Amino acid sequence: MPLFIDSTDVDVAEFLLATLGLKVGGLPETSVAMMRSMLTHPEAAETARAALGQQVEQIGAVIPDDDPRLRAALIIATMLGVTIGRKLLDIEELRDASADRITELLRPCFRALVGKRT
Repeated sequence: MPLFIDSTDVDVAEFLLATLGLKVGGLPETSVAMMRSMLTHPEAAETARAALGQQVEQIGAVIPDDDPRLRAALIIATMLGVTIGRKLLDIEELRDASADRITELLRPCFRALVGKRT
């Protein structure tokens, strides 16, 4: 899913946190099935890598600090890990926390990774 970040009008960290909130708040069953598949099927993993790579490119393009692609990859990995932990692994603490609480706790991390702009 492309993120379509316009760096001139958007607080990038808040945009990404809102996106994460949507992902942990509720995903269609087809999205959950796709996540499950990417962990077990090489073809699905390759498709996911390509899509995530595009997201890293797009986020990295609006990060002004050093290592923008690494920072973007860390953001994407965090979002993916939280979503998998909540939706597939059913980690109790992630499952029971509200989407608002999760994004509140991750806000300083995302702001630090996005860098000087926010």
